[in-house]
Amino acid sequence: MVLASMDVVCSGVVLLMILATAPVAIAGTESAVNLEAEALLKSGWWGVNTTARNVSAHCQWPGIICNDAGSVTEILLPNYGILDDLTNFCFSSFPNLVRLDLSGNALDGAIPHQIGALTKITYLNLSSNHLRGELPSSLLNLTQLAQLDISWNSIESLIPPGIGNLTNLVTLNLSHNIFWNHIPPTLGQLSNLASLDLSNNILSGTIPLALCRLTNLSRFDISFNKYVGGSLPEEIGQLKSLIELKLSGNQFYGGIPPTLGHLSKLASLDLSDNAFDGAIPHQIGALSKLTYLTLSSNHLRGELPFSLVNLTQLAELHVSSNIIKGFIPSFIGNLTNLVTLYLRYNNFWGRIPPTLGQLSNLDSLDLSNNHFSGTIPSALFNLTNLSRLDIHMNTAMGGFLSEEIGNLKSLVELDLSYSVFSGSIPPALGQLSNLNSLNLNNNHFSGTIPSALFNLTNLFRLDIHSNPSMGGFLPEEIGNLKSLVELDFRYLNLSGALPSSLGHLTKLISLSGAKNQIHGSVPPEIGNLKNLKYLNLAFNYLTGQIPSTLGNLTALTSLILSSNQISCSIPLELFNIPFLEFLDISSNQIIGPIPIQFGDDIIKSEWYHLTLNLSYNTLSGTVPSSLLRLGDVDLSYNALEGITPHTTS
Repeated sequence: MVLASMDVVCSGVVLLMILATAPVAIAGTESAVNLEAEALLKSGWWGVNTTARNVSAHCQWPGIICNDAGSVTEILLPNYGILDDLTNFCFSSFPNLVRLDLSGNALDGAIPHQIGALTKITYLNLSSNHLRGELPSSLLNLTQLAQLDISWNSIESLIPPGIGNLTNLVTLNLSHNIFWNHIPPTLGQLSNLASLDLSNNILSGTIPLALCRLTNLSRFDISFNKYVGGSLPEEIGQLKSLIELKLSGNQFYGGIPPTLGHLSKLASLDLSDNAFDGAIPHQIGALSKLTYLTLSSNHLRGELPFSLVNLTQLAELHVSSNIIKGFIPSFIGNLTNLVTLYLRYNNFWGRIPPTLGQLSNLDSLDLSNNHFSGTIPSALFNLTNLSRLDIHMNTAMGGFLSEEIGNLKSLVELDLSYSVFSGSIPPALGQLSNLNSLNLNNNHFSGTIPSALFNLTNLFRLDIHSNPSMGGFLPEEIGNLKSLVELDFRYLNLSGALPSSLGHLTKLISLSGAKNQIHGSVPPEIGNLKNLKYLNLAFNYLTGQIPSTLGNLTALTSLILSSNQISCSIPLELFNIPFLEFLDISSNQIIGPIPIQFGDDIIKSEWYHLTLNLSYNTLSGTVPSSLLRLGDVDLSYNALEGITPHTTS
């Protein structure tokens, strides 16, 4: 077949195509094979040295497979580094091609209409490129196709209804493109289809009922098409071969159909990020092969159905961000294959059941943002494989934190914030050597910071703020935590001086120590923290000078030293900080004039958006007029000339 839009580079090959596909003389066959070799050369895909190769040896080139007659049957060049479009490739020169894999390259432009010449092709993979434009109608001529994958491109098109004519398709992947409009009902004609992936497009409408006739379908993914929705049809229960069903990130609403319980082969079910409401149907418990179940981010109500006890193969259970209420049923402890259990952002209440301690494979447990009460059951401290434990924002949960928490040696993340834990922070936390993030803020802890915490050299986040009964001082050992990125000890009752070892925390981005009883001066070693973006030491009893070394903090965007007893002039070195957005040194004893660096010709253009608060000091002299060009300025309650007490711009 000759295509009307055939490129010039392919002209004159029709006769040779016929010769290559019929019983012909040896000379004709050789000519067709030579034509294939020449077409491979002209593509330029085999590098600059290809032309030096013997054309008759093209079957030995990388990715080329030929039949006994020397005709190319497969071109397999995944991740081959091709930087080109497809216009230089003469598809019509390969009448015997059955497999073409050009995935994972950098192919650009449109898919040529000429691709329809590959009438014998059964496998076509153009995924993970930069292809654009619409699907060519000639693609629908490839009726032998069993596998078609054009995912991860920028194809902008509707799905042509004629795709239903490709009745040999077993795998169809159009995901991660810009396909729009409705899902065509003609897809229901693809009776051999085993895998259908239409995810991450902008499709709209409902699931056509015709798709529910695809009884061989084992994988169906239409997730993250935010305009697909409506009620999920009861007929979906007819897809008895389904192993994986992903409908997340759409606009489905109404109840979850009980007929899902008919999908007895289902191993993975994802209905998250929709608007499903009502109760979780008890028929879900019939899916005994289920290993992955996520119903998160819907409007589901009621309690967890008892039938979930039958899901003994379940490895991941996500029901976060719903309106589910009641106790966590004790039968959860029978789901001993669970690795991930997320129940956060619901209305669960009561005590955490000790049976959770039977989940010996559990890696991640998130019960945050509920209404649990009581203490952490000691049985949970048997979960030695647990790497993440989050029970924050359970405001009726607390008591003393047991030393047994030191048994959780695999913990990487621990968040107990916004609860009512009291007593001392247990030194056993210092045994959790894998810990990266420790969040104990907004509790009722008392006593001092245990020195054992300073053994946690992998810690990148330490947040203990808003425990006002905690006192003592910040020891020099804080400098051992060289992996810290965030350190927050605001709203405690710490006293003494800030340790100079803070200067060892060179990865630090945020340092917050406001609202304590800290005395002494700001350590000049803080100037070593070249990655620091946020520094807040307000509302303490700091004295002395603002160290000139703060001018080394070239990444700093916020500097807050307000409400202390600092007595000095504004150090000129602060003007070395290029991208400062917020500077508050109000309510101190800052003296002298506002530096000339604020003059019209010297102020940094990057500072024009700066919020500046110098109020409640003893500054004197004139106000540089350029200050009025800054984003927000408060110079009130100083001894400045020519300024009213509350002047801002």
